[in-house]
Amino acid sequence: MQLARHHVGEELVVYPVMQKILSNGSELVSKDREAHHRVAELLYKLQEKSASDPDFPKVFDDVMGELRPHLRDEEETDIPELEAKLSREESEALAKQFSKTKKLAPTRSHPYATSFEPPFETALALITAPIDKVYLR
Repeated sequence: MQLARHHVGEELVVYPVMQKILSNGSELVSKDREAHHRVAELLYKLQEKSASDPDFPKVFDDVMGELRPHLRDEEETDIPELEAKLSREESEALAKQFSKTKKLAPTRSHPYATSFEPPFETALALITAPIDKVYLR
């Protein structure tokens, strides 16, 4: 799932930069990590289901209900604030690092990993990624 990879990329690459350079970075990151954890728990439930399961639509709606406000906050507040503090070169380097990290990230949601603060979360994400690749074959 691309969403699981996206979340790990943000956690490992974007959030540390937000914490470092934004005056309210720690507050934003804390809020975003809480949202990621809630979404990860719901994604975990969703990925265990088949589209033909009777409760699949409800679980999918639950995921989207948590995800939409989080995405709106990131797109309207978090990322614009971060971009305003970065040079074009810094922004491009961060985007490149984010893209690379997503390629190494797990392909499935692991809510227990988002329960930990970095660097433990980082280690768990990198450990679970190869397992996901074998499991999904």
